[in-house]
Amino acid sequence: MTTFVFTLKRSLLPGSIADQQHELEIGATNAVRARHVEKTEKRARGGATETLYHRADVEWAVTFEPVNGVRLDELIEFLDSTESGEPFAMQLYGTESTMTSVMRTDNGYQLSPFMAVGGERTDYFQTQISVRAV
Repeated sequence: MTTFVFTLKRSLLPGSIADQQHELEIGATNAVRARHVEKTEKRARGGATETLYHRADVEWAVTFEPVNGVRLDELIEFLDSTESGEPFAMQLYGTESTMTSVMRTDNGYQLSPFMAVGGERTDYFQTQISVRAV
C-alpha cells in the first residue's frame, strides 16, 4: 500500500476538518520514476560546447488502483486537496521505505472508468497524477 500524508483543503468528506493533516492509504498499480534535467547548451561555431546546468528534478507518475464508493470519495478528497501545489508526503513502497516530500506537477486529473458495475457509486474508476520531490 502507498501512504500519502496531506493537509485537508478541498472536497472535504463529512467528518473531515479543513487544515488538518490526514493520511490516505491506497494501492498504486504503477509508479514510474524519472529524472528531468534542465540545462542550457551553447555551441560555438568552432564546435566547442558550453553547458549551463540549472537543476535536476526527480518525478513520479503514480497510477492509483481502481476504486469505487467511499474509497473514490477519499481519493478525490486527496486529489483536490493537493492540486494547487501544496506539499505532501508520499511513502510509495509501504513501511519499508521512507516518506518523500513531494508536490503535484500535473494540471488536474481525469477519472477513467475501469469496470462498470451498474451504478454511480459501484462503478470502479482509476486515475494518475505526476509529482516532483521538493
